[in-house]
Amino acid sequence: MQRFIMAGLLCAVACLGCATAPPSGVSGLQIGTDASSNGVFVGDRVQLTAYTFDINGNLVSAPVSFSSVNPTIATISPSGLITTLAAGTASIVVSSGNVHLTIPLQVDGNATGSVLVTPATAIIGRTAADNVLTLTDSVLTTLRHPARNKTVTWSTSDATKVSVDQTGTATGIAPTSGVSICATATDATSVTGCATVIVN
Repeated sequence: MQRFIMAGLLCAVACLGCATAPPSGVSGLQIGTDASSNGVFVGDRVQLTAYTFDINGNLVSAPVSFSSVNPTIATISPSGLITTLAAGTASIVVSSGNVHLTIPLQVDGNATGSVLVTPATAIIGRTAADNVLTLTDSVLTTLRHPARNKTVTWSTSDATKVSVDQTGTATGIAPTSGVSICATATDATSVTGCATVIVN
């Protein structure tokens, strides 16, 4: 799915020299990108597609150039293909004639930031018909993107009341007003998310 960033036809912030139509005839620049809404990570490739417009908003054919302000973080090819190399922030500059658009790019290093367990609170019973609940973990990066290739270890604060296996399946054993079932990131053992399971 493409998303668009646009330097406006009438003196938008990213459009320089718009008081008169520039010699190239380009007065507007729009960029499409296939970047994921779940973040751009080290090693990803993102394609930018540039569209150029005249002062009347008509699509025109014109040369476009791409450059990276911080090529140690991300490089970009003459065709607009971004390759991410390291975690950090870079800026991609797209130019056509006197119209320039600067696109900030934040590259996620996939560092574990938090773990969410859902549902946050649940009530189960003690019989075979209603004593089992499967909890779901979501590991997020420090930039709050869904982390890639992460695993967790499950634990219970009271195995005599509620047990849990390593798939996150909790089983009610004895009545309790609340037992903490937690998922801990295996690559960052200080990062834990918990849910409260109540057994009637």
